Amino acid sequence: MSSPEMRGLDDGWIGEGLLKRRSNYSPVILFETTDPKRLEQLKRFVLSDESCQDYDSVMVFDQWRGLAQLSLREAQLVTEPYRKNVPNTPLGRRMGSDNGGQQQQLAQVKAVLKEVDGMLRQSKTLFIIQNLAESREWETGLQSALRSWATDTELITRGSTIFLQTSDANSLLDAFTRELVVIIDVDPATEDERRHIIGTIGRELDMELPRQKLAELVLATAGLNLHQLESIMLESYFSAHRFDVGRVKRLKSELVKKSGTLEIRDPHYSFRDIGGYDAVKEFVRKYIINVLEDSERAARFSLPLPKGILFFGPPGTGKSLFANALATEIQLPFINLLTENIYSKWFGESGQRMKGAIQMAEKMSPAIVFVDEIDRFGKRSGGFGDSAGEESKRVFSQFLEWLGEPDRQAIIVGTTNVPDQ
Repeated sequence: MSSPEMRGLDDGWIGEGLLKRRSNYSPVILFETTDPKRLEQLKRFVLSDESCQDYDSVMVFDQWRGLAQLSLREAQLVTEPYRKNVPNTPLGRRMGSDNGGQQQQLAQVKAVLKEVDGMLRQSKTLFIIQNLAESREWETGLQSALRSWATDTELITRGSTIFLQTSDANSLLDAFTRELVVIIDVDPATEDERRHIIGTIGRELDMELPRQKLAELVLATAGLNLHQLESIMLESYFSAHRFDVGRVKRLKSELVKKSGTLEIRDPHYSFRDIGGYDAVKEFVRKYIINVLEDSERAARFSLPLPKGILFFGPPGTGKSLFANALATEIQLPFINLLTENIYSKWFGESGQRMKGAIQMAEKMSPAIVFVDEIDRFGKRSGGFGDSAGEESKRVFSQFLEWLGEPDRQAIIVGTTNVPDQ
């Protein structure tokens, strides 16, 4: 996307970060996003918006490309390598063993932090650190630097700012450092942004998009970030020379499946395919389907929107089939939460996966989120004080918090053989 397309994007998340900075919550702002389009949007904003024009310099650091000064020339982002007091040969050009290259990389981070530390104190500087996934604190000093910058009165008075971009604050920073940093969760793509991008791509490709078709595409791409959205729309066009809703859904399903924690399924059954269970069908129609189909009328009668349902019974009695048919009857996406893939042997990664799954499911909702054998979720055993057992409890607590959120959009459908558990 070029600059004109960027102007149609929501920059409220950047404004929120700058407001926190002006209010002196902290000069260190962390944006949780992996979307390269959001990173480009951030850079363009700080280089062109009036609220950022008084920065003396904008520096950017990427471990692969090194430290550079960022500028905007003729609507193009320009990075000029900084060649002063740091070992700034881009990582991609280095030679040597893997271990030696890693040590060079860590030494580079430490040197860059020390060099930029002086800039932040001497003049009003904006420093962007991008694409970091781990801190290696004992070798880079990243968290020590952030804690120092977050509490340094000289730096705060000078007006310097540090922006970090990463996928997950919890995996990058410890609890103490997170307390000193402003953390902002960036929306993958709002409905208005998806409509803007799809419309813009259509115009650039000389395609007519009727209002109904545009609405279907906007709905079908819910949950995608800006980069994924653009790529899927272009792939659909290059494959069929049109925007095919069915193909867009399939491509989206493939992307979601890569996460390993969610799977979008196409429901194949309806209540007509299920023999008997008339009382259950009537209950579901009355208290779930009718309420969702006429939510305004339900609100007038103070009927709450359904948040979930638990199907229980012996194996082979049709619990999963009922969940599948429910998605068809309500005409909502059917998302399978792959609980067996949530847990990881690495400490902290399970919580990150659960958080990502919840966020992605909410962005694609309203939808049916199916949790098979829900009683087994969170039952990873461990001895007293066992870290794996504690991690399981934390992940299941995240799930329970999600169930209890009053503004949750996803409809949780669980199955179990033992409802008392």
